[in-house]
Amino acid sequence: MSLQQSEEAWASYQTWITQNGGFIHKSITFSSNTSGAGAGGFATATIPAGTTLLTCPYTMVMDYGKAKKEFPEAFITAVDSHAALCFFVSKEVLKGEKSFWAPYLSVLPKEFNTPLYFSEEDKQYLIGTNLAGNEVEQRRAAWKAEWESGLEALKKLRESTEGYTWELFLWASTVFTSRSFPEKLTHWDEKPAEGIRTYDEETTAALFPAVDSLNHKPHTAITWQPTADRLSLISGQQVEAGEEIFNNYGPKANEELLNGYGFTIPNNPTDTVTIKFNAPLTPEQDALRSQQTQPARPGIYHLRAYNNRAFPTDLTGLFHILTASPSELPKLEANPSADIISIRNEMSTMFQLFMAVSQKRMAYGPELGQPQNDRQRCAAILREGQIGILEYFIQYSGSQLKKLWDENIGEKAFTLETVLTDEQFANAVLACFETRDIEEIIEAEQDDIVFVLYLCWKYLTSEEPKWRDWFKAMEQHYPLPEEDEEVDEGIEEVFDAIFPEAGEAAPNIFGGDKWNASVVEWVMGIYQSEGFNIILEGEPMYLISIEV
Repeated sequence: MSLQQSEEAWASYQTWITQNGGFIHKSITFSSNTSGAGAGGFATATIPAGTTLLTCPYTMVMDYGKAKKEFPEAFITAVDSHAALCFFVSKEVLKGEKSFWAPYLSVLPKEFNTPLYFSEEDKQYLIGTNLAGNEVEQRRAAWKAEWESGLEALKKLRESTEGYTWELFLWASTVFTSRSFPEKLTHWDEKPAEGIRTYDEETTAALFPAVDSLNHKPHTAITWQPTADRLSLISGQQVEAGEEIFNNYGPKANEELLNGYGFTIPNNPTDTVTIKFNAPLTPEQDALRSQQTQPARPGIYHLRAYNNRAFPTDLTGLFHILTASPSELPKLEANPSADIISIRNEMSTMFQLFMAVSQKRMAYGPELGQPQNDRQRCAAILREGQIGILEYFIQYSGSQLKKLWDENIGEKAFTLETVLTDEQFANAVLACFETRDIEEIIEAEQDDIVFVLYLCWKYLTSEEPKWRDWFKAMEQHYPLPEEDEEVDEGIEEVFDAIFPEAGEAAPNIFGGDKWNASVVEWVMGIYQSEGFNIILEGEPMYLISIEV
């Protein structure tokens, strides 16, 4: 809340509250605070927990019911409830001192720090956040359409439109986003008969003078107590003299606070970064996805600055599906919500999440200069908080990936580098390719075939249980070729370019009649379908995991 009005206006407002059945505790005074949120309520003496702080009778509430009484029925039916409320507030402003709500309206903010009021210079501090994209302009466009629709409705009814400017409508709309309560509170114990209300009573906003006078602080213990005729705020904790008295708007992230209220909280414990991710799924993947935890809004995921600081399960579940290989799909079908599907799937999931949050972090660009006004300062707090969350998750996913690597590399996970640590195989590669140096192999674009030849060798000769079990499992998902089955022409050419010379150069590895193009083609299919890319400590690599 940002109240900078005169002491006389505040005195008139408080008198109006009490004269009309409202209540302001005797130990509450209103003045500017030091947090940048504007004016707030402060305790002039100790206020114990359980004390009624503020009360607003429903007769003073600015709600949809009162808006309907101020305009012709044809106007109300022509616009939605939000537009009706904003035109209602605008009309009361235009009445000036004749309005019943004049004392209340006189202490409301004259301007706001929400992004709709940002200059182009201010908007630089939103770069990277979702508020830098279409969300803010979509809200502006929606509200402007409501305003234009309302003006047109008034003109058709031959009602005056004088004074109903876009600037006034924008101001009224922002008043509602920044200080309203749900209208449902005015009839919280009622169950209206079907068809009585033509608007969403659960989400329609209303203005509650007095009780809307407190700023927000996360985790503040306070009770909103509605009764048959009034709403009161009850303190849930003791407030000492000189301290600000806070309300609790709920667990709101800085992005929501800035967009709706016009302020942000440094080190907000309920802050989040929103990631939008709409991945196209195959029918098979979609069936699996329907059995997992879903985000509240499709495609919208939240990385949080609190709780266990792990990726949310609705996001990891999606990536488990997206990164699953053919051999992992049956495991997912058996338990779509499993925390871990396999080593391969977990490593691939962590890497893809690492890439996603890294890309999101890059969108914020380089560090900006010192903010020069309140709007820039609020946006800088949003920006810095989100960058901190993203950098945490970059570090977290990277460390998880490194942990999985350290635990499994050379035992259950293999790269070209680990393959070439096998001296017997590396010497065979040297004999056939005239090098065993990994960089030279990659430069010659022989890395895939060398890796595949290693897997073929293990398939044809290894007696190690881990290799036998893995290839047996692969046979269930990748049927062995028939004896007379035609081999892909490209595979045939690669095979003919290597054999029989490879068998002569390194007979202990590549010798014997078991080596043929069909085996190479079959293993190549497994290599391409089961392998995956990661970047670890700046080094790109291709992995095969042989966990069963």
